[in-house]
Amino acid sequence: MAEYSGEPFFEFSRDVMRPAGEPRAHLLTEWPEYKDLDFAKIKKTMARPFILDAKSHLDGAKLEELGFHTCRSVGASCGRA
Repeated sequence: MAEYSGEPFFEFSRDVMRPAGEPRAHLLTEWPEYKDLDFAKIKKTMARPFILDAKSHLDGAKLEELGFHTCRSVGASCGRA
């Protein structure tokens, strides 16, 4: 098992474009302002486009169509491994 480096596992941000260069994004809310984001633009900024949608708020089929790997709600099976 790898030793913990001390780096934070999560970084919280109010800027939706903050995942730039990051391998994944985690949506942990069902706030309406996150439902209609420009996910095609967001995907272009991500190293590996993965979204964990913990509240099953987003359109998983649409995200997968755009090329995202998705996991909709904690404990659910994830799309496109």
